[in-house]
Amino acid sequence: MLGRCRAARRRPWTVRPLADRAPHPVVLALNGCAPAELRTALACAAALAAPCGGSPGRARSPPPSRRLGGLVAVDGGLRTCERLRLAPDLLVGDLDSAPRSRQRRHGHRQPAAMRLVRFPANKDYSDFVGALAVSSAHGLRDGDAPTVAVVAGLLGGELDHEWANVLDAVAFVTPTPARRPAGKPTQPPPIHTLLAPCRARNRVVAVTRRGVTLGGFPPGTPFSVFATPATAAVTVRGAAWPLRGARLRGASHGLHNRTARGGPTDVAVRGGVAVVVVRAADRSNGGGDW
Repeated sequence: MLGRCRAARRRPWTVRPLADRAPHPVVLALNGCAPAELRTALACAAALAAPCGGSPGRARSPPPSRRLGGLVAVDGGLRTCERLRLAPDLLVGDLDSAPRSRQRRHGHRQPAAMRLVRFPANKDYSDFVGALAVSSAHGLRDGDAPTVAVVAGLLGGELDHEWANVLDAVAFVTPTPARRPAGKPTQPPPIHTLLAPCRARNRVVAVTRRGVTLGGFPPGTPFSVFATPATAAVTVRGAAWPLRGARLRGASHGLHNRTARGGPTDVAVRGGVAVVVVRAADRSNGGGDW
C-alpha cells in the first residue's frame, strides 16, 4: 500500500525550452513511429502549449487542435496517424512509404483538409529535413510559424538513420553564417528546439540552440549534454555537477550528469547547439510513468 501511495505522488516529467514562455509546438510523425510514441509526442506538445504548463505523463488522449501549431505526417508516418484516427494538417515526403489508400476519412476531417507537399524521389536530403523546412516556413493551423518541433520516431530505427536524424536536427537549428544578397545575415529558423520522446528506450532527446528545463524528474535522474561547436558555452543548473559557461572538452565532458534535489534542472547553451539526452522513466531510481 505504501508503494502505491508513493507511486501516486510521482510527478510526471516535463521538458520545456528556455526563454520561450509561449512555445508554439508542431508535431512530426516520422516513418515507422509507433502509435504509443506518437501519443507521447502529442501529449508533450499539449503540455508545452497549455497555459499553465502540464506534463506528458498525464495526457492520455490527443490534444485539442487549438493547442497545437499542427500535425505533420512525414511519408509513412501517415500510417501511424491513420491507426490513431488522426487527421494530419500536412503530408510531406517522396511518398515511397506512405499508404496507397489515402481515401479513407482521417478522424473527423475529410482527406481534402490535408495538404500535400511531395518531394522528388531523387534528392540529397531526407524527408525529415524537408518536413522541418516546410513546417518552419509555413504556419499550419493559425498562420504562425512553430518555435518547437516534437518529433515521434527520431530514434528507434537503424543506427545510421538515428545518427542522420540527430545530426540533421543539429544542423537545422544551428544559425547559418550565410548572407543574403543585400548583405544582411540570414535569420535562423523559427524552430529553436526539437524534442524527441522515445518510449522504447525510456529517453527524451532535446536539440536546442537556447536550452531546456527538465522538471518532474526524481533526484539522481541521469542526463547527458553534448554541444557543438567546441566553442559553445554550456551552463547547467540544478544538477549534481553544475557548469557555468563551460566549453565541453570532448564528448565525455557532459556525459552522465544527474538531476539534483530542490527544483528543476536547466541546461542553457550560448554560441552553438546543445543535445540533451535524459533517461525519462528509469524505474530503478523511482522514475514516473510516461
